[in-house]
Amino acid sequence: MTGSFGGIQWGSGSKFLHVLMNAGNGIVDLGTQQMMSVPYALYAEDVNVRVSTSGDTLFIGNTYSIVPGVSAANPVSISNYGSVLLPGNTTCQNEYISVTGCGGQDSLLYYDRYYSLVEIGGQCWFAENLATDKYSNGDNIPTGLTNTQWGNTTAGAYAVYNDDIANDAIYGKLYNWYTTGDSRGVCPTGWHVPSDCEWMFLEGGLGINISEQELVALRGLSQGGNLKFIFGWSAPNTGATNATGFSALPGGFKWPFGTTYWNVSENSYFWSKSESEQQVAWFRSLNFNDGKIGRFNWDFGLKQSGMSIRCIKG
Repeated sequence: MTGSFGGIQWGSGSKFLHVLMNAGNGIVDLGTQQMMSVPYALYAEDVNVRVSTSGDTLFIGNTYSIVPGVSAANPVSISNYGSVLLPGNTTCQNEYISVTGCGGQDSLLYYDRYYSLVEIGGQCWFAENLATDKYSNGDNIPTGLTNTQWGNTTAGAYAVYNDDIANDAIYGKLYNWYTTGDSRGVCPTGWHVPSDCEWMFLEGGLGINISEQELVALRGLSQGGNLKFIFGWSAPNTGATNATGFSALPGGFKWPFGTTYWNVSENSYFWSKSESEQQVAWFRSLNFNDGKIGRFNWDFGLKQSGMSIRCIKG
């Protein structure tokens, strides 16, 4: 029926309650239950109602329903568009930004390697550089390319700094930008390479204001220091506090043409999945002698460049 709750004629006829729920993935029918008299209502307060720790199951007494997203294991999400999450940031007005927490999880196993996780401003990030040699579906990511192949490919590929396997254990792998957009996914299922705007949400939470977020420059004051690990960088490692737990290490960079590797121990370079122009994409940089966060798309931003990747949940 429609109308006011007070208009229901409780004294005659049977009454039924039909419950529909929108959990963010469409309407879920939770079923219909006859509404009983007061004695049943008194009993109802003792009925066990709970949600599963996994599996999206809602238990009501001895019955249950599947409700997508209701699981207690699912972190709270405030994901939304930039117009809501970054008001005034013109770049991100129509961009979807993932803001999904870790739900208490502090590590994740991905292809036989454990990654520490950290929640910053409601976003759940890898606290280590990605090191996988496979896409999430199990396909191998190409490696061992010749200089010519590396410079000309438009498919995903990775290298290890100076081709020294010891650097893989410390800094992870260096991927070209094409790896970030491959439909097979380089991050685990439920994770992805952050967009330019998802980086800006992180930076905004650290205190970089709207007027600076969109600049192609080193921005902020000491926010980069809050992301840098306090060890493993060349001196002076300006401003490094690792206050966020992001634990950035200076994994360096692979030049897109030739065998040249640059700046290990001095600089971190992190891809975003956001294309800037046909040949270049947005990335972030942290420096050993500066406490700011760089946002750039030129020069090093050529899509054949090799950079580190941090995965974000959502």
